Amino acid sequence: MVRQTSTRRQFTTGLAAIGSLALAGCLDGDSEDESPADDSSGDLSDWEPTDRYTVTMHFENEAGEPISSGIEGTAEPEDGSKAAYTITSTGIEEGTLSDKLGEGEYTITVTSTDGSFDDVEKDVTVEGETDVTFVLDGAQPAE
Repeated sequence: MVRQTSTRRQFTTGLAAIGSLALAGCLDGDSEDESPADDSSGDLSDWEPTDRYTVTMHFENEAGEPISSGIEGTAEPEDGSKAAYTITSTGIEEGTLSDKLGEGEYTITVTSTDGSFDDVEKDVTVEGETDVTFVLDGAQPAE
């Protein structure tokens, strides 16, 4: 009886095939019958998009002058169900920034990039189009 030995090419091809199966998830030992970790059915046919509404944020100093620079912040959903939204001075025109957020309760925190004002925090409920004004004591308008 003669034992056949694999050629280098056959060995490399077989090794690559096993690696591909592992990367594709075919060899991880998980059963396909398991439910998703997020308690959803995993079926996209019952997925419904979240309603998103325009939230207009106005930034002004104590004199009512619009502030368009030196601002950053976050809008964090109170229930932690969505990712936090980041606020930067980019896009703020004449002290106003508009963006869309999903329906819910948010804590919006505005901070100074140059130390000209203390942090300002507001709890905001988004149920439709929403306007929020932040008074940034000590902030100076761009000249």
